[in-house]
Amino acid sequence: MYVDIPVVHTDTRDNAKYRAYFQLWGHKVITQAPTAIAWSSAVVAPTTAADGSQALRLEVDLRWLVKEWAAGPFTLKDVYVQDMNLLVPLSTDDVMDVKLDLVRAHCGAY
Repeated sequence: MYVDIPVVHTDTRDNAKYRAYFQLWGHKVITQAPTAIAWSSAVVAPTTAADGSQALRLEVDLRWLVKEWAAGPFTLKDVYVQDMNLLVPLSTDDVMDVKLDLVRAHCGAY
């Protein structure tokens, strides 16, 4: 499953790279208690999201959702984007709502 972190300003060079990090949170299926599901970090180049905007795409293994018995609504916590050329943070967010298309992700069509 892929999670897109939206970015507003990206480097237009072909070799632009960013380090992105987030924690994926959801809710326990039975108790609805908030739960940490997984984290993801990678050095990635911007891609074009489904709506045409620029995004940084990171991967999360769906097996973590199953292991945690987690369901939505999902949020990203401690979201961090760093420019790899300048080594400075470009964006940080404490909490970011995210919509996950789990049906398409499960089928590998995302």
